[in-house]
Amino acid sequence: MRARTAPVAALLFTSGFCALVYQVSWLREFRLIFGASTLASAAVLAIFIGGLGIGGLLLGPRADRHPRPLLFYATLESIVAVMAALSPLLLAVARTIYLASGGSSRLGIAAATAERLVLSVIVLAVPTIAMGGTLPAAARAVTRSADTRRQDLATLYALNTLGAVAGCLVATFFLLEIYGTRATIWLAAALNILVAVVARAVTLAETMSSRAQISVRGAKAIIARITEGRFDEDETVHALYEASVTSDDYT
Repeated sequence: MRARTAPVAALLFTSGFCALVYQVSWLREFRLIFGASTLASAAVLAIFIGGLGIGGLLLGPRADRHPRPLLFYATLESIVAVMAALSPLLLAVARTIYLASGGSSRLGIAAATAERLVLSVIVLAVPTIAMGGTLPAAARAVTRSADTRRQDLATLYALNTLGAVAGCLVATFFLLEIYGTRATIWLAAALNILVAVVARAVTLAETMSSRAQISVRGAKAIIARITEGRFDEDETVHALYEASVTSDDYT
């Protein structure tokens, strides 16, 4: 595993862990609101998986165009964390609305299912769409043209999936049993914030490293021209520009 890929893979493992902690927690909460019927569970899962797909579709191209995809990834993780932390409040609103409407006993199956979908969208749309853009952004951050077998991308996908498995197991058998749903969601949100902070720190470190490389290349260009006895201000500026363009871009 490349030195560049390892920290990003660790971040994706953690974000995958948090995502499944959220899913298990949200599904549990929605079952308390909508009931444990197949239609109710299907509505929640449809919005969750649909949000991930929409996020990948909408945010994937933006990640490709972003000059700092790891910074974009950090922003998405921050959005996920904030919206997840607010989700217990939104769930309380959804519960109030659903109970006031009377549920399927008053509305009928079709209308109640539509209401469940709408309420699920209110709670889950923003965080799940943001989640859907995290893998494309992280993948863009480590993609190399020389990696024709896409081993770096495979590593990211594998670690993200393993993190999701771990999150599902830990949430189901440990966190929810000990801390309850709200505290579990907030713990995952805090971990998500940590992921965003670390991603920003990695981006900052690589930016400083890139600027240092540019400075070294520029200094070498000036020294070379002085040594050769052909120091010219315009040519030196051009050499500095070339040094900045040809320096290794961390994206």
